[in-house]
Amino acid sequence: MKRAFLIFFLILCSTLVTVLATDNYLKSFRASSNSADITVEWETIDESQIRNFDIERSSNNQSFQKIKTIDSKNRPSYYRYVDEEAFLKDGEDPSTQSAKIYSYRLKINLNDGTNSYSESISVTHQTSGIRRTWGMIKELFR
Repeated sequence: MKRAFLIFFLILCSTLVTVLATDNYLKSFRASSNSADITVEWETIDESQIRNFDIERSSNNQSFQKIKTIDSKNRPSYYRYVDEEAFLKDGEDPSTQSAKIYSYRLKINLNDGTNSYSESISVTHQTSGIRRTWGMIKELFR
C-alpha cells in the first residue's frame, strides 16, 4: 500500500512540475480556422530560458509532426503562425476535408537542451466547397 502511494505521489509530482514549467512560459495558446487556413497563436510570459518553439500538428491527436520552428524573441511576446498546409494532408480525399479536426501543440526547446510541451489544442478546419474543388484540381497536377 505504501509503495502504491509512493508511486502515485511521484507521478503526481512529475506531472505537476511539467504543468508548472509550461505554465511559466505560456500565457495563452489557441488555434482557429478561417475556412482557408488555420492560425496558431500564442503569448509568452518569460522567454529568458527559451531557445525556440516547434509547432507540431496531428490529425489524430496522437502522432504529432513538426511543421515549423520559430526562434524565441527572448522577451514576453506574441506569436502567430498561419498553417496553409493543413488542407489535404495525410493523402486524404478532398471531399472529406470539409470538417477535418487537427490538433496542435508547442514543443518549447530550452537553452539547456531540455524541452517542455504545451497542452494540445484541437480545431475543426471548415473548408468551403470552392476551396475543396480547387484542392482537387491542384491534386490532379501533382
